[in-house]
Amino acid sequence: MQKEKLTIHNIKTDILNEIKYNRWERIALILLLLAMLVFMFCVPIITYKVLFGCLAVIVFCLVAKHILAFIDLYRALHNTHCIVKDKLVGMGEKEHLSRHTYYKTLHLYFSAYGDYTIPDENYKWSNCFSMSNEGVYKYSSSGDEFYLVLSKPHTGKILFAYNTKMFEME
Repeated sequence: MQKEKLTIHNIKTDILNEIKYNRWERIALILLLLAMLVFMFCVPIITYKVLFGCLAVIVFCLVAKHILAFIDLYRALHNTHCIVKDKLVGMGEKEHLSRHTYYKTLHLYFSAYGDYTIPDENYKWSNCFSMSNEGVYKYSSSGDEFYLVLSKPHTGKILFAYNTKMFEME
């Protein structure tokens, strides 16, 4: 198998794709939060104010989660020195229930940096290895070495993983 060159530019392309991926979801949540706050302050009935206040807190937490994820990705875009090598020690599937539908997420477990949830699409910039999460899972095995992109040095969360069987760091 021919290895593809992995460059800082390719990693930044993956980060930018991830930033753009949830852009409309973030905008919709912020607009929903603003609408709830306006409605909460305009309605004179106290029960509606309490109901919309509780819902606004939940939506605010979702917005905060998205903002923190965006900040992690934005930092990684400018701090590309957070790339380390680590060994894959295990793999697994987790099933989740969402709106009466089961879906599964695929995970890779690394010796030093822990759990990584494989995104639905990976390596979109690649000519050879653009693949789904199942493709990454299928071509990985315990003992493989990976290049990991972390959100911050040494203790950060894993943002992206590149198998050294497929990619060679330039």
